[in-house]
Amino acid sequence: KGDAVKASEVLSAMAQRRLVPNQHVYGAAIHACNRSRDAARATKLLQRMSEESVTPNVVCFSSAICACAKVGDAAEAENLFTAMPVRQLQPNAFSYAAVIQAHCVSGDVRAAWQRLREMRQAQLPITAATLRPFLKLGTSQGPKVMQAIFESMLQGDLPIDEAFREGVMSVVGVEVTYGLLRRYNRIK
Repeated sequence: KGDAVKASEVLSAMAQRRLVPNQHVYGAAIHACNRSRDAARATKLLQRMSEESVTPNVVCFSSAICACAKVGDAAEAENLFTAMPVRQLQPNAFSYAAVIQAHCVSGDVRAAWQRLREMRQAQLPITAATLRPFLKLGTSQGPKVMQAIFESMLQGDLPIDEAFREGVMSVVGVEVTYGLLRRYNRIK
């Protein structure tokens, strides 16, 4: 939590000098909270921005959502994500990836999958990094869940890299993995 504490100290020092931090200063502080896995402090900084009439941008919200994801607070991640459009902010690929991660960490595959569908409808890039939380979720939930996740991804023609494929294999086995890949014409 060192980065988050240092960031808070900088903000306090600014307040003592009657200086109002701008969006970039707050954004750096929220990012420090994200790196330190301090979701509570990140969300408090977002609130403080509003109180001081500093408008948070997509990066500020996304970093706070990511901090929530790292600690498994899907409810707060979802609250922040849904607050973005209310503030006329359009979630980007990073915002979606963070809320997807939060739902996967909390074990809510349906909510994560719904956000992935929305991300695709918004025509945002879906990368292997976006999908990696599904691999972690499938690994923790066992072969049936992993197979269902993998099959849904194949049906949706989502990008599956070699590392993801190997992760699936380690849970459901080589035969099942390659059987699904052949069924959805992903290998010859």
